[in-house]
Amino acid sequence: MYRWLLDFYHGYLVVMVQGKRLEEFLNRAVAKGIYLWGIRRPAPGRLLFRVRGKDFSLLRSSFRRCGCRGKILHRSGLPFILRRLLRNKGRWLGLAFFIAAVQVLASFVWVVGVAVEDGELPGHPQIRDELREIGVRPGVLRGRIEKDYERILEELAIAFPEAAWIDVKLRGVVVLVTMVGKTPPPAREEGPADIVAAKEGLVSEVIVLEGTPLVKAGDMVSRGDLLILGEKVLPRREGGFISQPVRAEGIVKARVWYERKIEEPLEIWRPVRGNRETVVFSLRWRDRVFPFYRRGRISGKVLWERHTKSVCRGRNQMNLVEVIKDIYSEVSWMKVRISPEEALVRARREAASEFSFLLPETAAIKNRREEWEISGDFLVYRLVVETLEDIAQTAAFTREKQEHGQSRDQNRERTPGDGDRQAVCI
Repeated sequence: MYRWLLDFYHGYLVVMVQGKRLEEFLNRAVAKGIYLWGIRRPAPGRLLFRVRGKDFSLLRSSFRRCGCRGKILHRSGLPFILRRLLRNKGRWLGLAFFIAAVQVLASFVWVVGVAVEDGELPGHPQIRDELREIGVRPGVLRGRIEKDYERILEELAIAFPEAAWIDVKLRGVVVLVTMVGKTPPPAREEGPADIVAAKEGLVSEVIVLEGTPLVKAGDMVSRGDLLILGEKVLPRREGGFISQPVRAEGIVKARVWYERKIEEPLEIWRPVRGNRETVVFSLRWRDRVFPFYRRGRISGKVLWERHTKSVCRGRNQMNLVEVIKDIYSEVSWMKVRISPEEALVRARREAASEFSFLLPETAAIKNRREEWEISGDFLVYRLVVETLEDIAQTAAFTREKQEHGQSRDQNRERTPGDGDRQAVCI
C-alpha cells in the first residue's frame, strides 16, 4: 500500500520496448540504478514494464545502444493528473465560478410560503404584507432569518393575536410560515339539569361539583336512574331553607360489566384451489391499467391472487409504473371440521372486535373472565369484561321536577302560617 501511494505521488509510466536485445536493455537500466517493476513479456521481441516519470529520460541512451524502440502506453499518477487539469484552465475556472455562484445564491431566501390552517385567520396577502414589513421577503439573507428567528415569532404573535400557533421554518431557499387559528371552546349549555346513569353499574366513587347527590359508593344503579339532582338547598335569612334549580355537575365512577356470547361452528366451508387457472399480465401507469398478456380461461367461482413489481417509482405515487400479475384459480368449497382450539381463537378474535367498538375509550379494564364449552357442532364462548368508567350523563331538568321543587318551596314558606293557625286553635 505504501509503495503504491509513493508511486502515485511521483507518477509512473507504462512503457513498451520492442527490439532483439531486451535482456541487455534491462541490465543497462539496472546498472544505472533505475527502478523497473511490473515487467512482463506479452510477445516475442516485446517487453512491458513500469518506470517513474523522472527516470524515463535516463533510459533513452539505453534504447539507442541496444537498438530498441520505446513507446509510452499510459501515464498515471498525481503529476500527470495535475498537468491535464492545468491544460483546461478555462473549464475549471468556469466550474469554480459556477459552484461559487450557487453557494452565493443559496445564501439568500427566494421563496416565502404561507400556510393557514383556520378560516378565521386573515388571508395570505395580508400575512405576506406583514412579513414584508418584519423583514421576511425574497432576497433577504438566510443568516438574518436564523438570527432574528425569535423576533419574527414575537412580532407575528403581536400582529395576529387570533393565531394559536405560529411556526417559521427555513428550508433551503424557502421560508415556510404556518399559522393555526384558535379553536373556540364549545358552547356551554345553560339552564338547570340533572345527572343520570348512562348504563347499569355498581357505584364506586361520587364526586359532586354542583347539585345534590342521591347515590353513594356501593349503590347499584340502572340506566336512567337519577344520580345527582339538579337542585341546591340554600338557607334563608328569615329561617328555613329554599331549593334553587342548578345545572348538576360531577363524576360518578362505577364498575360496569359487559358480556358477549359467541357461538363458533366447528364445521366450516373452506375454498380449495384447483389445477386450472388464468394468468393476466398488466401494466399500470398512474390510474390506468393496460392488460397485455392472458393465459388460460376459466369460469365460475375463482380465487384471485395479485403480485406487483415496480418498474419506475417516479417522484410520487401517481408516477408509479408497475407490472401486475393476476392469478385466477378455480376454486371448490369443501366442508371441513376444525379443532376446538382453532374455533376458540376465532371466537376470541370476534369478541375482541366487538368489544373494540363497545367499550368507551376512557374505560379502564379491571377484570376479564371467559368461559367456553362444546355444544354439538358449536363452541359456545362467553366473555365478561369488568370496567371502571364514568357513567354520569347530563339529562334535561324536567318540568315535573321544577313543579315539585316549587311546591316544596311553597310548603316551606307557609310553615310560619301553620304555626299561627295552631296558636289560634289553642
